Amino acid sequence: MFAGGATTVSPIFRIINQFHGTLILDEADFRFSDTTAEMIKILNSGYQKGIVVLRTEGDKVFETKAFDVFCPKIIATRERYFDLALESRFLVEETGIRSLRDDIPLNLPAKFWDEALALRNKLLMWRFKNFKASNLNRSATKG
Repeated sequence: MFAGGATTVSPIFRIINQFHGTLILDEADFRFSDTTAEMIKILNSGYQKGIVVLRTEGDKVFETKAFDVFCPKIIATRERYFDLALESRFLVEETGIRSLRDDIPLNLPAKFWDEALALRNKLLMWRFKNFKASNLNRSATKG
C-alpha cells in the first residue's frame, strides 16, 4: 500500500485495518506537520499485534471503532525521527552514504530515449507480426 507523506492520518489507519499489507510511506517527514503526533502514534502502535487505534465516527451520535494498525511498514524520510520509541521499532537503512558509481550517469543522455523508442517499436512490430500465431483462447473472454 503506497502512500505519500502528505496523506492524512485517517485513511492510513483505515487502509491498514482493511488490508494488513505492507504500508510504504514515501517522504514521511512529519516533523513540521500537525499530523505528527497522530501518525507517530500509529507507527508506534502498529509494530505489535493486538494494539488498536480507537476512533469515534458519526455526526451527532458517535460510535467508537477500533482499528488494527499492525502491519509491516517501509518508511522513507530525509532524517531520523526524534522519537526514540519509534526509532527503536525500525530497521534503518541509510542511503547516500556510499559514493556514486562512475559507470552510471546521474541523468540519462538524450540518445537513451531514442534507443528506448526504437526498441519499443521493434517489440510492437513483433507482436503485430506474431499475433495470429499465438494460441489464445479468445472464446474464454467473451460473454
